[in-house]
Amino acid sequence: MYKVEHASGGDRVSGWINVLFPHLGDDPTSEDRNPAVTARRGEAPISLELPRAGDLPTGLASAPFTWKLLDGGHAMQWVAGHLGVQQDPVTLAVRPVMAWAVAEAQPLRQFIVSSPYANGVYRVSPRASSSLTDLRGMGAELDELDKVSLSLMWCRELGSLAGLAEVRGLRELYILEASALTDLDGLAGLQALEWVSVGQCVNLRDAQGLAGLGALHTLALTRCPSLQDVSFLPSLPSLSLLHLQHCPAVPEAYRKSWSVSEEIEALCRALWGEAGSSA
Repeated sequence: MYKVEHASGGDRVSGWINVLFPHLGDDPTSEDRNPAVTARRGEAPISLELPRAGDLPTGLASAPFTWKLLDGGHAMQWVAGHLGVQQDPVTLAVRPVMAWAVAEAQPLRQFIVSSPYANGVYRVSPRASSSLTDLRGMGAELDELDKVSLSLMWCRELGSLAGLAEVRGLRELYILEASALTDLDGLAGLQALEWVSVGQCVNLRDAQGLAGLGALHTLALTRCPSLQDVSFLPSLPSLSLLHLQHCPAVPEAYRKSWSVSEEIEALCRALWGEAGSSA
């Protein structure tokens, strides 16, 4: 039901339960469709594009209203739907619990926060990757997190990283197939950032936003054919691991002056397959 095969694979949902959720998230205006449902007949969707449990709709419906008091109006909402499950103590049968509530209005969150790694780093990803165009407001959503690992995968409409500098706890950043992205200017000033991986961003031309990041020790730039200027590399005092491949416009001198570590090699294999690690 949840997994097609009895195997590892993280929190991605690959089982038949996907047919119950053709659309992802709770935003009624979103066009983010479930790739497990939209895949062509006979073709398996890419595993990293499959939804996670947090991507599925919550099963709750809401309607906003304004509570008018003497001191002014207060934004509120009615909430109703499946709020949990109940088990019969005798038969042990489980059934859904329907309920309703009145609560303060909450803005729809754009990002999903998953359980932290053992080192306390929280995994964060967009709720609707295909429709994400910018990162404004992200800092307010993640303000309480001290350590963040952000994955921006298949965000093909993302044209700017503006707003990312507000995420003060950002430690790791993974970007894959952000075809509208042309620069990394939004990274400027992120002095806690330690790990950056950017791959298959075909229109990325300017990576100068990485310049001067004092804590950055691992950097992977792979399959970015428009990238040319990497003269910022000497300005990274902590850089110890670099994977710079399949970027044909980068001067040969830079491509030869840095070795590929086994750790970065393994990362690129995991993200892009064997071709991503070939010399």
